[in-house]
Amino acid sequence: MEIFGINSQRFLLLLLGVMQGKATFKNGFIGMKGYDCSTELSKLRENKQDDSQAITSVHEAGHAVLSIILLNRIPELIRSRTAGVNTGGFVSGNLFDGTIVKTDVIKRMAILLGGMTAEQFIFGESMLTGGSSSDIRKATTFGLEIAKTCGFSSIPTYYTFAEPSTNYYFHQAEEQIESEVAKWIIEAKRLALATLQNNESFLLSVGDSLFDKSIMTREELELHTRKFFPDFIEKQLISNGSKGDYVRILQKRAKELKAEQKEISCFSSDSADLVAYGE
Repeated sequence: MEIFGINSQRFLLLLLGVMQGKATFKNGFIGMKGYDCSTELSKLRENKQDDSQAITSVHEAGHAVLSIILLNRIPELIRSRTAGVNTGGFVSGNLFDGTIVKTDVIKRMAILLGGMTAEQFIFGESMLTGGSSSDIRKATTFGLEIAKTCGFSSIPTYYTFAEPSTNYYFHQAEEQIESEVAKWIIEAKRLALATLQNNESFLLSVGDSLFDKSIMTREELELHTRKFFPDFIEKQLISNGSKGDYVRILQKRAKELKAEQKEISCFSSDSADLVAYGE
């Protein structure tokens, strides 16, 4: 949300400056009196190393580790403490391809559930926090969206609400689709847990680093990753011009077809005279 063209949080800090006499507000403009709101932001991001940061460190490490292992993609930045009022931490970067591949659906859902799963694994089921609600919401929303619009459910149809403008879409089978997505979520949760259990040292290494200094850059994450996976190769995004499996399969199939057609052509030319002679 923006107020007067600036981020609402920054606006509140500037307003605080006005109240403290460190800034002025006139004709819709905020004038500064040597007041640097970045100082206030720095205080909010300050490394506390408390329970809250411990939870967030493990939570965000879960997302990052699963992204690296399941999709071979390293995040650009992780924070276990932010200036956001409702945001304890975050993982940023192009982790998910703009082109959704069916084989990646469960993996993507596992990554979305990664923070919640990491909390349960490290702290125990009884110490799971409400911060995991975001993971559940994102995984559920993603699953239902692609099931209803991308044809990834058992019946490849497009579903939407019934109204005059959507007369040419399916409006039923909600229970069937939701049942399928629920199974995807269960499978994704199992994949997330199994992956984190098998890579506990990696998870704790990233989580502990985030707890110590609250931030990890891509370069630091890459060093951590290569420490545990020396042969790690990052996977390019299809939407960013990758040349991977789809190119390889297409070229291979085309080459095989040309070879088959060549054999048929040779056989046909040899038998042409025989057919004509017989006639």
